Amino acid sequence: MISLNPMSLTEDANIDAKARKGRQLSARRVWPGGKVLVSIIVFAPPATKAVTLFDLLQPNASIVSGNLEFSNFRNFSQSGALNVSLSGIFVDPIASTPVSSETEYGLRFSSAQWFLAGPNLTYAMSFDYDVSTLSGLPLITDSTLKFVGGPSGAGSASVAQEIVDQLTTNTVVTNQVFFNQSNANLQSHSDFPGSPYTGLEIRTDFTASTGAAPDSVSFVSHFDETFSQIPESGTASLIVFSALAILSWTGRNRAGKQVR
Repeated sequence: MISLNPMSLTEDANIDAKARKGRQLSARRVWPGGKVLVSIIVFAPPATKAVTLFDLLQPNASIVSGNLEFSNFRNFSQSGALNVSLSGIFVDPIASTPVSSETEYGLRFSSAQWFLAGPNLTYAMSFDYDVSTLSGLPLITDSTLKFVGGPSGAGSASVAQEIVDQLTTNTVVTNQVFFNQSNANLQSHSDFPGSPYTGLEIRTDFTASTGAAPDSVSFVSHFDETFSQIPESGTASLIVFSALAILSWTGRNRAGKQVR
């Protein structure tokens, strides 16, 4: 058995109630002759009906996470050594706090089929979708892209994301995460320059490859695309009111001490 290096197995994202019913499976790859190449534990989708990329690529399909609606999934393509079933790519709403105490809402894309084992293999997948606020407010201000996986030998993988303003079709930001045999960047966060947004187009490109070594492996368990928003007006007002109350109390306290 060879040593597989999972680059990250820590989770800070909470999948909704249906996804929490998921189970773990042992994924094994065996060379001819019975030699076990690698054995890992991966998160499997729940036995009940789960949302898949196949479902979301249907006309008028959408999925909601927090106050965000994800819709108009389109332009799916894949090529290379894998022929991953669209029904085997699961899409779960998540809530995450990847960079601060501020909650981000978004989607987790996962599949047990993103597994390359053997020399000189490649795989590429891409798709687009839209994200918008359900009520027009609060506006979307930033995004985080992260993934979990790892290589053995000269395996590598990356997920690249281009975020486009729906109104102007201009690129707002780009994010990329990756790992290879010697380096890794498993999380990328970007604040949106200029004004916040009510609607964005997300373009996602996922690639994986192995090296020339016979035992080269690349696997990706899942990747997350999440977004944070300006606090709702009620929350913002409460924050301002609380700050003013603290300042007022501090001022009165100081004045009382001076009188004494």
